[in-house]
Amino acid sequence: MKRIFSILLMLTMLCQIACFSSCQKEKGCNVKNPKKDLPWLKEFIDGIENDAQAGFSRHVKIYQCTYRDGIGFLVYPCVGCPDAGYTFVNCDGVALCGGGGISGKDTCSELNIKKKKLIYNHKK
Repeated sequence: MKRIFSILLMLTMLCQIACFSSCQKEKGCNVKNPKKDLPWLKEFIDGIENDAQAGFSRHVKIYQCTYRDGIGFLVYPCVGCPDAGYTFVNCDGVALCGGGGISGKDTCSELNIKKKKLIYNHKK
């Protein structure tokens, strides 16, 4: 009986640790420098820098934000372009919503995006 209790106690502790870890992962990107540590974001920024070196440049802004499910990024691929809008992307690089552009429609309002912090600004 004592052995069974010990095993149950250990399993309970492991489940709590696993739950805490997975909850923490969902709440943030768990990286110190998203521009370098998130592969999709690094690739996007490298592409912008390479385009600029090749003579094609545009004004790009990326904000790190908090939203309903954790951390995400507002990506403005062409600031000041009349038909360009923005995309909101989670830590895994999955586009969750967007807005602006020709239609002006905003599909991000239900995410409750807050605390915008500019992390990248590439001007023409």
